[in-house]
Amino acid sequence: MKKWLFTFCALPALCCCAAQSATLQVPQSSLSDPAPLLEQQDEVKMLDQMIASATDQLHMLEQLKEKMALFNQQREAFIKGDQSKAHTSRMVRTARQIYEVLTTHHLDHLFAKDYLDELTFFSSIAGKNAVTRP
Repeated sequence: MKKWLFTFCALPALCCCAAQSATLQVPQSSLSDPAPLLEQQDEVKMLDQMIASATDQLHMLEQLKEKMALFNQQREAFIKGDQSKAHTSRMVRTARQIYEVLTTHHLDHLFAKDYLDELTFFSSIAGKNAVTRP
């Protein structure tokens, strides 16, 4: 009980002494003039960069759409009996490319788990180069 009472009474006094004797040190870097973040780029240039980035992303999505349509065609042909080694190899490659694009660009959360599992399965047929799904 005495230790608690001593701590309760002495702690505010110690904090007060420490606050009075401590000097506030401001880092030298915060005292200098702030550097311009992007060297105050021209707004038109910034919009050009945004348009270029959006254009690149649109191009990537269009290619992904084409690969997905191709994979659907290849899968339908596979189901209908075209299970040749050449056809299966093309289908496996297409599935792997789709899966890699989805994971690289962090788009996999937008697609159904069944679809991703199917891509993973067909990609795994490739053997030692199989993708692993976390």
